[in-house]
Amino acid sequence: MDRDYLQINKDNLEAILKKIEEETQQKIKDILDEAEMSSKKILEEVAKEIEEKKEYMVKEAKKEIEKKREVFFSTLNLDKRRIILEEKNRFVENVLAEVVKRAERFRKEAGYVDFLKKAILEGIEGVGYFKMIDILYSFLDESIFNEDFISKIKYLCKQNYEEEISLSFIKSDFTDIGVIVRWDNGRVIYDNRFLTYLSRRKEDIYNRLMRMY
Repeated sequence: MDRDYLQINKDNLEAILKKIEEETQQKIKDILDEAEMSSKKILEEVAKEIEEKKEYMVKEAKKEIEKKREVFFSTLNLDKRRIILEEKNRFVENVLAEVVKRAERFRKEAGYVDFLKKAILEGIEGVGYFKMIDILYSFLDESIFNEDFISKIKYLCKQNYEEEISLSFIKSDFTDIGVIVRWDNGRVIYDNRFLTYLSRRKEDIYNRLMRMY
């Protein structure tokens, strides 16, 4: 009987040990499964976070690239406009310089005498037909302002103006073509020299040339 009892206890013990081992193994498996699931979840969360950061960084990079692109093209357009404007200004200055050269050459042409006559009459009208008027001319035109030319001017004044005008012709030291007409020792002046005329009209001429360019 004792032997049977011992055998039963031995079987029970083995069963208990087996049960404990199975439960232990299951517990270990559950722990490992949970750990695996946790690690997967962690990895998924990390991957998601990395993807979100990646998308954010890509968006920020695109924004920065777009800003730099806008700045680049804005600078490029400004440089383009500046270059075009500089070329236009150079063109206008070259045209005006050529006009001045032609004006200087005009002094030697046949039409220059008639130009001086018109410049004098315009000047007289400009100062207001006063009875005593000075006509200042360039020393370079001294050969033109002879007695014959002066007589013709006085004759034209008698034809054009009702009141008699006393004209004094004074040689001056300027070199520009044209004349200066003055009254009362300079209180009233009409500068009818070419460069002065060009200066008065320069803005208008400049704008017209810029539109043509």
